[in-house]
Amino acid sequence: MRRRRAKKLPARRIVAAAIALATTACNDIRPNDRDVPDADAPDAAEAADAEAGADADPPRPALLDDAGRTVIYVGVNVGQTSKEPPDFMPGLSDADYDLLVAWGVTIVRFLVFWEAIEPGPGTHDEAYLAAVRAEIDRIGARGIDVAIDMHQDVFGRGFGFAGAPRWACPEEHYATFERAEPWFVNYLAPEVTACFDHLWRNSDVRERYRDSWARAARALGDHPAVVGFDLMNEPAPGSATAAVFERDVLSAFYDMVGSAALASAPGRLLLLEPSLIVNLGARTRLPPFGPGEVYAPHYYPAFTETGGYDGRAAAVRAGLGELAADAARLGAPLVIGEFGIRNDAAGAQRYVADALDAALELGASALVWDMSRGGPGSFSLLDGDGRPHPTAGALARPYPHRIAGRLVSSICDRPSGALEIVWEESGVAGPTVVVLPPALFPSVRVTSSDPPGSWTFEHDAVRGRLALAVDPSVTPHRFRFERP
Repeated sequence: MRRRRAKKLPARRIVAAAIALATTACNDIRPNDRDVPDADAPDAAEAADAEAGADADPPRPALLDDAGRTVIYVGVNVGQTSKEPPDFMPGLSDADYDLLVAWGVTIVRFLVFWEAIEPGPGTHDEAYLAAVRAEIDRIGARGIDVAIDMHQDVFGRGFGFAGAPRWACPEEHYATFERAEPWFVNYLAPEVTACFDHLWRNSDVRERYRDSWARAARALGDHPAVVGFDLMNEPAPGSATAAVFERDVLSAFYDMVGSAALASAPGRLLLLEPSLIVNLGARTRLPPFGPGEVYAPHYYPAFTETGGYDGRAAAVRAGLGELAADAARLGAPLVIGEFGIRNDAAGAQRYVADALDAALELGASALVWDMSRGGPGSFSLLDGDGRPHPTAGALARPYPHRIAGRLVSSICDRPSGALEIVWEESGVAGPTVVVLPPALFPSVRVTSSDPPGSWTFEHDAVRGRLALAVDPSVTPHRFRFERP
């Protein structure tokens, strides 16, 4: 009976994947000029804004690097294949990772698992963490940053999914469980709800999770490629209401776990996800964030799992705009930790392009699910032989990556792939770095309205990065990048 009731629900993907290679797909990006749309229906977050007399969303802080430059990422998740024991590794070749460079990827969200770190209570697998570090070596050697994601699906191993070790929940909750399809409706099972309740209510279990994060941070956090920690993938509220869960339970959990992770690896970002109900279009009730904390929701409209994309880019912009409005309320930068679509869905490639456009319009970063090998109907970027699926065509695009100032606009012309950016000085030193994917830009022509002799550039055509040095007395700066 539970299974039949679940199938009547609209299918909303809770995790998913898609994207990769070479066609340019980019729109007019003006993160500082865009009005962020409000949600259609008022909720607690909007009511709070109204109560405060806020006629418009407050400005959202930019993601900054150590030099103070504004950072924008286009990235991928690595990956679905990691969910399989015994090694929990992504199984990607050097050629697979080289594709990320060709596409202009600047960040990877790398999945790790509590069950792999702590297979038995108090027993930690240092060999697994060493293997993860070796994989990060391969990614970092290509000039790509890494965010470590402690991943879970449907709680974990006791229900046949990856995440929490079996011992993290009493056995009686596993005994009566019957798996349903599609996979994500299993979150509705009373046994799964009971295990999440056990996690949120049992201090010993939460402290085990915290200590495993501290182990992971100690083993991986000093790696030069690692920029942050995603403390839990898509946390489920159990039997609590969403508002109470996010306000009273999840925020306290993040404080405890984040403090332990940062004690082992100071200075790293904390990527904080809302309750997984935000995947269904709800607005988050998390309280305001602190310094170094990033709002990292996922974005999966229903059609990404069950249908095709009809090309309504305005609806995608509105959906991502709601996430941006929440980030502004939280006072946090926005990183879309996952988005994607079934790689055989109608309009899939266009959807990926439009979603990336919308994220970049908002000045947000976005990471596609999923850099793994899989057949049609999956969210994988690659087929079984390592060839990119057509959805991969939307990923490679030029974009500003590290801006030494305030980005005013970024305009990418779809047919030609030309990129034009404008930014204002803000007292930040260092070069402005633009991503020019090698798949699209084996060489480049650079023009500017800045006076001749006041700027220079270095183009690394192998890694697809161009660094601009400019005269800070000239502002704003306007540059255009074209294929000769």
